[in-house]
Amino acid sequence: MGAHLVAQFSSVSRFTSVNYMNKKAQKTYIRLLVFTVCPVSLLTKEPRKLMENAAKVGTVAVIAAGVGLGLYLLHLKKQRSASAPPVPGEAHITTNDGIRLQYECTRLAGTAANRRSPVPPVVLIHGWSGSCRYFDSTIDAIAARTGGTVYAYDLRFHGRSDKPSWGFHVHRLAADLHDFLTELQIQQPVVVGTSLGCAIIWAFIELYGDDMLHKCVFVDQAPSQWIFSDWSFGSKGIYDPASLAKIQGALFAGMDSFAQGNAECCLSHTLPGPLMELLAQETLRCDPEHLARLMADHACARHASSNLLVAIFIVHLMASDCIRSHRIASESI
Repeated sequence: MGAHLVAQFSSVSRFTSVNYMNKKAQKTYIRLLVFTVCPVSLLTKEPRKLMENAAKVGTVAVIAAGVGLGLYLLHLKKQRSASAPPVPGEAHITTNDGIRLQYECTRLAGTAANRRSPVPPVVLIHGWSGSCRYFDSTIDAIAARTGGTVYAYDLRFHGRSDKPSWGFHVHRLAADLHDFLTELQIQQPVVVGTSLGCAIIWAFIELYGDDMLHKCVFVDQAPSQWIFSDWSFGSKGIYDPASLAKIQGALFAGMDSFAQGNAECCLSHTLPGPLMELLAQETLRCDPEHLARLMADHACARHASSNLLVAIFIVHLMASDCIRSHRIASESI
């Protein structure tokens, strides 16, 4: 076995020989190689021959050690890069089906004093036809208040994220959230969903459980928009086949008028003109067919997470026109 190894090593390092070294270098080199060669020599019946080829064996060993050290340093670099705090600003991740999701990250000094434990990161998930720009006025405030890192990303089909011809399901968007948390190594976040974002969190828990999450915040969305015989807390806007067809028709009638009407429908008070324009422009980034197909899945979905163990906080805006009833019983959720 030892001779066989020497033969292979020799073919790799045929141009390296002890003969090319001076006497002092030969002695030093051989002494260093003893620690590598001796264990191997015990496996062969030709230890003398193996020692005669020690220079060649040593050369390969040195090369291998160099390569191994280089790979180890590269591994350390990647590991440090992966565990390093995210760089504030815009970036993207790639989902397991090759879709790029654009996101923003903000990290500011917190105002809360005497913190004794790490602050969990916050992930903001926007609603249908929106984008992460909807959080422009809140993302910095949340980061400053908590002292942690806050993320907001564009769902697929929305904003600056990719808009493929597949994946028109809330559970696919939940898988995107899983990819987002995994790729950025976001551990135990507080996830905040608004409208469709709430449904994405529920679908995430249905698929993956709640072990990856610290807390959940649901803003202005019932577990089901659809009205059923045992569920009357659905959406005021889209709750049956007729209302779904109506909003799909509005999409295909013209995105400009839809964008303006959609913003006005979802607001409970008047916003400044520039902000209204931003909301409309972000909606115009979407494709009407994509929105129609996604809403068909979103509206009919009924989410149930009876084994939810993380802390949840439900925010229903009393002046909102999104949910049919202000009385959402906890036992119904």
